[in-house]
Amino acid sequence: MALIDNHKTPAYLRQPQIWLGIALLLSFLLFKRLYTAASFIPDSYSYIAAAYHNMKINIWPIGYSKVLRFVSVFTHSQLVLVWVQYLSLQLALFYLINRILKISVVNRYTKFLIIAAMFNPIVFYISNMITSDAFFIALSIVWFAQLLDIIFFFKTRTLWTHVLVLALVFTFRYNGFFYPIISIGIILFSAASRKAKLATICGILFAIGAFIINTTDQYKEKTNTEQFSAFGGWQLAANSLYMYSHLPQESGKDMPANLQVLHTMVNKHLDSLNRLHSRPDSLLGIYYLWDEKAPLKSYLRTVWQKDTTTDYFIKYASMGNVFRRYGQYLISHHPLEYFRYFIVPNFKAFYVPPPEFLSTFNMGSDKVDTLAQVWFDLNSKQVQFPKVDYGMLPIKLMPIAFALVNCFYLASCLGFFYLFGLFGWTNLHKLIYLTLLIAGINMVFSITASPIVLRYQIFPLFVFSLTAFVVFDKVLSNSPDNG
Repeated sequence: MALIDNHKTPAYLRQPQIWLGIALLLSFLLFKRLYTAASFIPDSYSYIAAAYHNMKINIWPIGYSKVLRFVSVFTHSQLVLVWVQYLSLQLALFYLINRILKISVVNRYTKFLIIAAMFNPIVFYISNMITSDAFFIALSIVWFAQLLDIIFFFKTRTLWTHVLVLALVFTFRYNGFFYPIISIGIILFSAASRKAKLATICGILFAIGAFIINTTDQYKEKTNTEQFSAFGGWQLAANSLYMYSHLPQESGKDMPANLQVLHTMVNKHLDSLNRLHSRPDSLLGIYYLWDEKAPLKSYLRTVWQKDTTTDYFIKYASMGNVFRRYGQYLISHHPLEYFRYFIVPNFKAFYVPPPEFLSTFNMGSDKVDTLAQVWFDLNSKQVQFPKVDYGMLPIKLMPIAFALVNCFYLASCLGFFYLFGLFGWTNLHKLIYLTLLIAGINMVFSITASPIVLRYQIFPLFVFSLTAFVVFDKVLSNSPDNG
């Protein structure tokens, strides 16, 4: 189904995709007139460093650094990189919208709301950040759209491209950890032949397994440690410290010997925080993970204080397993407290995710680090800071919008089930079952993995809002849209 019905539109609008593309281009140009420079966050410099040194592994998955390096073959322009990110995200949304409009016939007003998702302000701001977010969200949207293809419009070739998409997702962010599980389940119940199902599932497992093995081998070679993600160990320890900061300090005498020095540093740091009127760890966030005064970074400096030659990444990665064991120790000894002080607050944040770095251009600074200046061939470290940060209002409202979208999505699904039954096999039943499955798994994974932030929930925002529009349209029309 075309985005706009040609026979009902004037002659000059007989090519709606072209006009939509022009509107999106003009919107992007207007945005870049307001924000002439890209926005950097702490992650940005890690990605650039990995690209600059052509590293095979990094603190984060290596995919985005490889994109930076690939784009640099043609140009070092920030504008081109941001444009590529924006184009990737919009093409992914266009693909998904076309699939959703093929699944269910909706009225023109609903169709307009669905297409308007491409003009969501968050698309522009996330595309303007030097992070893996735009590509990861685009790949996630393509992954979901391909699932719809497999369920509703099955073609064997979709299975092979699906393997490629899953392989790429893993190289950009580990939040896609649960995607293969859902994909394999969908493929098993698809219309594919047994041979095609087996080949596809083996391809998924091989592609992801090869990436995991290669990354683990690289860590072994570079740091002499057996691990897949050093950042995962840091994150687990940081999560556990948000819990432990609420508890009476323990001596740690029964703790493994190699963790006792770290635990002593933690206790001393918490003792100093207890004397403050306003604590930096009062809310779940990045304090224990990134603050130079926090115990994890302090311990790293203590361990490597006599070494001034080893690369920082090696030092950082070498701490991964130590911090992982420390986090596991604290959580296993205080599971109920961990649930109370980390899981519950994170659950609350899940429905109104804080905007974090999205709410302020370039972290409020009019300068970038030397590394960014060198990589993007900038004349100076000074960047043109917008006179008024127009993003403050729409992005600050976005967490509330996200909460409203979740409520609208759930209300639409409940209304649909009330009218047409909980168990059915219409197109809309299938779409709702799939999105509910993704919603549940994403919620559990997000809440348990790390403190919730808005940019990690943009993919679900699009999936749930688009689904809600279609389902609500059927509730209003009292039609289950049999498939």
